[in-house]
Amino acid sequence: ACGFPTEQKNAAAKARAALDKILRRQQNGELHQQTTATDTHGRAGSPVPGFKPTSAPPAYEAPLSVPVFSRRREVIVGRIAMAGFYSACMWEAFTFGLGPVSQLTVSSGLPPFVVQAVLMAFTLHGLWGLSPLTPTWSSANRHDLLRRPRGPPRAFINPFSHPDEFFGYSEWGFTKRNEVFAGRIAMLGFLGTCLAEPIAGGRGALGQIAWWLHLPVSHTYYQFTEYILLLVPIVFGVAAYINRRPGELKGGDDIY
Repeated sequence: ACGFPTEQKNAAAKARAALDKILRRQQNGELHQQTTATDTHGRAGSPVPGFKPTSAPPAYEAPLSVPVFSRRREVIVGRIAMAGFYSACMWEAFTFGLGPVSQLTVSSGLPPFVVQAVLMAFTLHGLWGLSPLTPTWSSANRHDLLRRPRGPPRAFINPFSHPDEFFGYSEWGFTKRNEVFAGRIAMLGFLGTCLAEPIAGGRGALGQIAWWLHLPVSHTYYQFTEYILLLVPIVFGVAAYINRRPGELKGGDDIY
């Protein structure tokens, strides 16, 4: 039987292995420049014929009306939560104590139980995303979730030795991971404020903090929080910009 000499077989096998490795790296978004590989004669640096490297595939996306737990949806909801939670705190400071539910009741003119029912409906709509009937469990979304960095719940991280990996934040500045981390804090804060508002006598987040710390809640307290809410974002924003991190934002498809 006729066949290739041993050296040519080995060279061809090495070329195939190198090409497979390049394809795997390209699928993971690791190659963004011109890709080269070892040719059949063992020479490195030859372009792969017909190979056109592309950027990482876009993040999984579903219509906003469809409940889903995905990377992109977490970013969108986190941004809404940050804006909503900050606005609720500012309104509470200006109205001297009204919580989010009370604010919606006053502004809409609807009875409190109707506002609470609407908020509960939105919450249940979001939780329905955990159902196996939703796109959360689709192969495309599960594959996309694997692009998240190492951390809970897929891997155990010591929160004391590696708090950045445990909580999912990065160095100081305007980074994608910090945006997601702030969005998660805002989502938890807004939900916790709404749940605790009836217990805290209709107070919002600011009043609840004072209530839990046994601090006197007065007009002076809320006037002080107004200055804090106005100055803290400015100081944090300037400090973060000075750190020169904004240039590392790469786009929504790469957000964790």
